Formats: sequence, C-alpha cells, structure tokens
Amino acid sequence: MAQDKRLGGWMRLWLGLSGIWSAIMALVVVMLIKDQMPASEIAVIVVIFWVVPPAILYGLGRLVYWIYKGFRG
Repeated sequence: MAQDKRLGGWMRLWLGLSGIWSAIMALVVVMLIKDQMPASEIAVIVVIFWVVPPAILYGLGRLVYWIYKGFRG
C-alpha cells in the first residue's frame, strides 16, 4: 500500500505562515543591521521574535491534538 505523501491542509497552512513570518523577521533584522545595532542584541531579538512565537503555536497545536485525541478515545 503506497502512502500519500501530500501535505495536509494544516501542514500547508503552517508552512505558509512560517515562510511569511521568516520573511518579516528577515526584514526586521536587515533594518536593525542598518541601524548599527550590536550583533548580540540582534541575536536576542531574533530568538525572541522568530523562534519563540512559532514554538508556542506548535506547542498549542500539539496540546489541542492531544485533547482531541483524548476525547475520541
């Protein structure tokens, strides 16, 4: 039996939103570099605003799935 390798709707949505988020954050980093901001401050900003929000959304999605799966039995 061949498995279907297409991405589901939620996965496509996640990838699309992550791509848009990455582009926005890249623009923010470019603007900060133009302002001659120190590299350490740029790194902290990137971690806080680029990595943390998608990780929180991913965790919430896993939590919702876990709850949904628990109610299905």
